[in-house]
Amino acid sequence: DLDCATAPRLRAALEGLDPVGRTVRVDLSATDFMDCAGVRVLVVSLRRLHDVGGELVLDSPSPSVRRVLELTGLLDLIPPAVSVD
Repeated sequence: DLDCATAPRLRAALEGLDPVGRTVRVDLSATDFMDCAGVRVLVVSLRRLHDVGGELVLDSPSPSVRRVLELTGLLDLIPPAVSVD
Protein backbone atom coordinates (compact mmCIF):
# COMPACT_ATOMS: atom_id res chain seq x y z
CA ASP A 1 0.00 0.00 0.00
CA LEU A 2 1.03 3.58 -0.62
CA ASP A 3 -0.80 5.43 2.10
CA CYS A 4 -0.25 7.76 5.05
CA ALA A 5 1.78 5.08 6.81
CA THR A 6 4.15 4.30 3.92
CA ALA A 7 4.22 7.51 1.87
CA PRO A 8 6.88 9.13 4.11
CA ARG A 9 9.32 6.31 3.27
CA LEU A 10 8.76 6.78 -0.47
CA ARG A 11 9.11 10.54 -0.08
CA ALA A 12 12.40 10.12 1.79
CA ALA A 13 13.74 7.73 -0.83
CA LEU A 14 12.81 10.07 -3.68
CA GLU A 15 14.19 13.12 -1.89
CA GLY A 16 17.46 11.25 -1.32
CA LEU A 17 18.10 10.95 -5.05
CA ASP A 18 20.07 13.40 -7.15
CA PRO A 19 17.32 14.11 -9.67
CA VAL A 20 19.11 16.48 -12.05
CA GLY A 21 18.32 15.34 -15.58
CA ARG A 22 17.33 11.86 -14.46
CA THR A 23 14.37 9.64 -15.13
CA VAL A 24 13.09 8.21 -11.86
CA ARG A 25 10.94 5.11 -12.15
CA VAL A 26 8.55 4.13 -9.36
CA ASP A 27 7.40 0.50 -9.57
CA LEU A 28 3.74 0.32 -8.58
CA SER A 29 3.06 -3.21 -9.83
CA ALA A 30 2.68 -4.64 -6.30
CA THR A 31 0.84 -1.63 -4.90
CA ASP A 32 -2.80 -2.57 -4.37
CA PHE A 33 -3.93 0.63 -2.64
CA MET A 34 -2.99 4.30 -2.84
CA ASP A 35 -4.57 7.17 -0.94
CA CYS A 36 -4.11 10.95 -1.04
CA ALA A 37 -0.81 10.71 0.84
CA GLY A 38 0.60 8.58 -1.97
CA VAL A 39 -0.80 10.95 -4.58
CA ARG A 40 0.84 13.88 -2.81
CA VAL A 41 4.26 12.20 -2.79
CA LEU A 42 4.01 11.58 -6.53
CA VAL A 43 2.91 15.16 -7.27
CA VAL A 44 5.68 16.70 -5.15
CA SER A 45 8.25 14.39 -6.75
CA LEU A 46 6.97 15.18 -10.23
CA ARG A 47 7.36 18.92 -9.61
CA ARG A 48 10.80 18.52 -8.08
CA LEU A 49 12.05 16.42 -10.98
CA HIS A 50 10.48 18.69 -13.57
CA ASP A 51 12.21 21.72 -12.02
CA VAL A 52 15.65 20.15 -12.56
CA GLY A 53 15.10 18.60 -15.97
CA GLY A 54 14.17 15.15 -14.71
CA GLU A 55 11.21 12.91 -15.33
CA LEU A 56 9.00 10.69 -13.17
CA VAL A 57 7.74 7.43 -14.67
CA LEU A 58 5.31 5.04 -12.99
CA ASP A 59 6.02 1.39 -13.76
CA SER A 60 3.09 -0.98 -14.11
CA PRO A 61 0.51 0.59 -11.79
CA SER A 62 -1.94 -2.04 -10.58
CA PRO A 63 -5.55 -1.65 -11.76
CA SER A 64 -6.67 -0.09 -8.48
CA VAL A 65 -3.76 2.37 -8.43
CA ARG A 66 -4.29 3.16 -12.11
CA ARG A 67 -7.88 4.07 -11.26
CA VAL A 68 -6.71 6.54 -8.58
CA LEU A 69 -4.23 8.01 -11.06
CA GLU A 70 -7.00 8.40 -13.63
CA LEU A 71 -9.43 10.01 -11.18
CA THR A 72 -6.84 12.51 -9.97
CA GLY A 73 -5.65 13.37 -13.47
CA LEU A 74 -2.10 12.20 -12.73
CA LEU A 75 -2.06 9.88 -15.73
CA ASP A 76 -2.15 13.02 -17.86
CA LEU A 77 0.99 14.31 -16.10
CA ILE A 78 3.02 11.20 -15.30
CA PRO A 79 3.54 8.61 -18.03
CA PRO A 80 2.89 5.03 -16.96
CA ALA A 81 5.23 2.39 -18.34
CA VAL A 82 5.53 -1.35 -18.38
CA SER A 83 8.34 -2.60 -16.15
CA VAL A 84 11.55 -3.61 -17.83
CA ASP A 85 12.96 -6.78 -16.28
